Amino acid sequence: MTSVSMFIWAMWLVAAADAKKEVEIIPASGDTQLHSSKLFLCKVKGGEAEMKWFYPNGMEIEDGEDQRFTVEKIDETTTTLQINTAEKNDNGIYTCVSTFEDGTAERVTVNINVVPPPTARISEESVNATAGSTSSITCVVEGDPQPHINWTRNGRPIKAKPGRFGFNSDQSVLTIYAVEKTDEGQYTCIATNKINSSSDNVTLHVSANQTEEEVPSPHSTRHTVQATDGQAAVVSILDSMKDQQAAQLAVLQRLAAQQEILARRVAEIGAGISQLTVLQSLSPPEKDHD
Repeated sequence: MTSVSMFIWAMWLVAAADAKKEVEIIPASGDTQLHSSKLFLCKVKGGEAEMKWFYPNGMEIEDGEDQRFTVEKIDETTTTLQINTAEKNDNGIYTCVSTFEDGTAERVTVNINVVPPPTARISEESVNATAGSTSSITCVVEGDPQPHINWTRNGRPIKAKPGRFGFNSDQSVLTIYAVEKTDEGQYTCIATNKINSSSDNVTLHVSANQTEEEVPSPHSTRHTVQATDGQAAVVSILDSMKDQQAAQLAVLQRLAAQQEILARRVAEIGAGISQLTVLQSLSPPEKDHD
């Protein structure tokens, strides 16, 4: 074997030896939800090693020593660390140390950050709005990292639309412009970050626009009521029908009065004729003259 070939072979052996010393923790992100459990794998690629986990203070994590931390050896290339019911004081950098057969050691770390899940809260259970008005719904959101907010109506996403739907800068306030009856339904605020998601609901009720209409009362000359647009139209139609019927009644009353006068006149004439007939019958007959 030439010196060049021996050099290449030696370099390959060095590279192969280095490959055995690759260690990683899965997942690489240590973000953990408060009061939840999370599992981490420490894995060696291409070789065997003895692996140990260490607390942020440098002490080794012994299996069974603390019920909230469980260490388990899967095989010669993998070991796990599980945190049970994570607390805020569990935050810190945890280390996995892998010692290879040649005595060399490699270490890899994960920064565990225990955070509460996001919360979304709408103070009202229901919102009442009038058709044509503007209505706003506010969703109070908390979380770390800052959650992203989305809105839905009856399960369908709501997108900003000029003149109809709008949001503030962080989308925590939904504004509905020119409210319509079809806007009624259940509105949901959804807060999401890489830890988890949370949501809250509110129901929107829409009533017709109120207009003031004047309706005559049988007990007063004028009577004012509040009516909807539809009711106002019905009242207007009824008023028109009432006026027409009143005019017709006046005509009939005049005709009836005229007929009554005519009947009395006929009766008077008939009585006069009867009297003349009686008088005629009582008069003596005329004598003949020679």
